[in-house]
Amino acid sequence: MQEQPPINTDIDSQYTAWWPAMEPLIQTRPWVKFLAILGFICCGLLVLVGFFMLAAGAAAGKPIALLGIVYAGSSLLYYFPAKFLLEYAAKISAFQQAPSIDALAAALTRQKSFWKFMGILMVVVLCFYAIMLVLMIALAMIGAVR
Repeated sequence: MQEQPPINTDIDSQYTAWWPAMEPLIQTRPWVKFLAILGFICCGLLVLVGFFMLAAGAAAGKPIALLGIVYAGSSLLYYFPAKFLLEYAAKISAFQQAPSIDALAAALTRQKSFWKFMGILMVVVLCFYAIMLVLMIALAMIGAVR
């Protein structure tokens, strides 16, 4: 375990007791920021690939242009988690600089927003997979009958 940083004399002694709980939270900040930046990069790449496919498909008159729209639209799936993670990292920094219950609550609220979004997204994806599975089975049965 790392040593406890020097306590600011303006900070109440209760924060000294909090340090074992604060330390892991503070240590996650660089990783949270790293993952947020990667999320924004992936979001940008999806938009670029989507626009490239849209332009190439439109110029060639191919249906790949529709796939380009899907790619650009799917970049939103990366944007919001990255945004929540970056805000979470910023709130951890604010908490580290001025420890308080309010700063801790703000950081954990941003973390909650990230996990809530990911949970909802997972439910939507699993429902989509279930629908696709049922459609594939139905189409296979229809194909077997013919």
